[in-house]
Amino acid sequence: MKKCLLCVLSAVLIAAALPVSAYGYPETALPDTASWETAPEGFDAGELERELRERMGAGEDTGDMDILPEVSAELMDQMAQMQSIIHPVPKIRWDEGESMVYYTLPNEEYFSSSIPNGMLTTRPVTFLPMKNARTTVYRSGMKITPAEDGVYGQPGNYRINLLVLPGGGQNGDSSLYEIDFYFSIIPEVSSQVSLLTAPEGFYIDRLERDQTALKPENPRWHFLSRDGAYRVRFVHEKLDGMTFETAFVRDTKAPLLSFDPAPDRYAMNRTVHVAVDDPAAAVEMYYNGKPVSMVLSTLEIGGNYQYRLTDSAGNERYYAIKMADRFRMPGPGTIMITCLALAGAAAWLIYQRRHPRFL
Repeated sequence: MKKCLLCVLSAVLIAAALPVSAYGYPETALPDTASWETAPEGFDAGELERELRERMGAGEDTGDMDILPEVSAELMDQMAQMQSIIHPVPKIRWDEGESMVYYTLPNEEYFSSSIPNGMLTTRPVTFLPMKNARTTVYRSGMKITPAEDGVYGQPGNYRINLLVLPGGGQNGDSSLYEIDFYFSIIPEVSSQVSLLTAPEGFYIDRLERDQTALKPENPRWHFLSRDGAYRVRFVHEKLDGMTFETAFVRDTKAPLLSFDPAPDRYAMNRTVHVAVDDPAAAVEMYYNGKPVSMVLSTLEIGGNYQYRLTDSAGNERYYAIKMADRFRMPGPGTIMITCLALAGAAAWLIYQRRHPRFL
């Protein structure tokens, strides 16, 4: 049991020292075996042994540490002959019944996903790594905790890094494998999509905008220059019948605010009516720099007004208008004095009704 524990800890420490690929989207062409790299030579077994002793000696039983030099030397011999394979070429298989794509590595281990590598989607994505892989998940460049159920639904650009430790395969393969898996989740209405790319190993088979067919600029990518409702179908380059579709609305136009009469560079000295062209847009209003709970559609009181409009696609637009001091917003003191005066007048009238002889 101690030897097994030492072997696992040694493999984890060695794997942690391996370089991690730079963040970015996968290349268009699949890498070949020329990208395989052998592990560096000259590992210091003594340094690894000291590190293992420190980690295992922190509050744990170290009575059997006599076997550590022998185990470390054995691991170093294995590492001298081990390959570190970055971005191996996996075998891809589509299970239509499960609606999952299976990627099998040369060591016969596999991971699965509900969409292919590099795809854009508006739906939640299911990604299930192999059990002996160290999984690291990034969303829009920020590291997040891997989902326990493997389902990711928050919008963002995802990169899932798998470091597959040796020993889990069934063919005796002792290589270390590193895989980067990419996908993007966007809202159904988005302003962020300007370039449409096909997933790894796929090409654009059909592209539509507002139900009108378009010719892709390239089988692998297409620039989106206009807003509209897009639908795209991707087809695998080699596997017949393996297709995926994505549909979304591209909206880069921010909502508009109209003023009647139109404001000029001077303070407006007439009543101004305000209207929004998008009823679904969120409108925030500020008066002299302070937020107003109720958005006014008619401006009469003097001061500085600011509007912030946001639509469902995330587009924003800002407006500012200045009103002349025809009407001044009463201050707290004025309001209190007015209320006291009204209360006094009401009390005097009530008293006169009860004592008419003084009238």
